[in-house]
Amino acid sequence: MKRTDYEINPEQMFSGQLSFLANDYPCRIQMSVLGHSYFFQNAEAAFQAGKCLNPMQVAQIAQTADPSEARQMGKRVTVRSDWETYRVAWMKQVLKCKFTQNDLLMRKLTSTYPLPLSNTNLTGDTFWGISSGSGKNHLGRILMEIREEYREHGIDPVGLDVLQFDHMPDGAFPWD
Repeated sequence: MKRTDYEINPEQMFSGQLSFLANDYPCRIQMSVLGHSYFFQNAEAAFQAGKCLNPMQVAQIAQTADPSEARQMGKRVTVRSDWETYRVAWMKQVLKCKFTQNDLLMRKLTSTYPLPLSNTNLTGDTFWGISSGSGKNHLGRILMEIREEYREHGIDPVGLDVLQFDHMPDGAFPWD
C-alpha cells in the first residue's frame, strides 16, 4: 500500500488534508438507533443520536446537517443512564459506519498508515483528543483501530450493511 504524506497542523491534526477524520466532516451515514434506521449527514450527528432514549429526539438530530447544531441538540436530550460507559463503543460503531459506508473515506483513512492519528485540539478536549500535550485520544485510537482492521485484512468496505449495535431490540430489523 502506498503511503501518503500529509501536511499536518500540530494544534489541530484533523484539519486541512486530514479534515475527513473529524466527526464534523460531511458524509452520509446510515445507522440504526433505538430500533429505527436513520440517515445522518456527519458522524457528530450520529454520535449525538446515540445518547438518546427518545426516538423523536433522534429524528430531530438526524434532520440537521450542521454538526455544531447536532452537538448542541445532544446537550438537551434525555441521555441514556449508561452513556459514560457506552460512549466509546458507540463512537467506534459510528466511525465504522462512516468509513465502511463511504469507500473514498476508507481509502483515505487507510492511506494515512503508518501515521499516528492524534485528535489534537484547542478546545481542551482531553477525552476524545489531546489538548495542551495531554489527553486520552480515544477518537484517534479508534480511527487507528479501524484503519488497521481494514488495512491488514483487506476487507472491501463497499456494500457492508448498516452496522447494528447490541442495544437494539431483537427482531427490530428485517435482517434479524
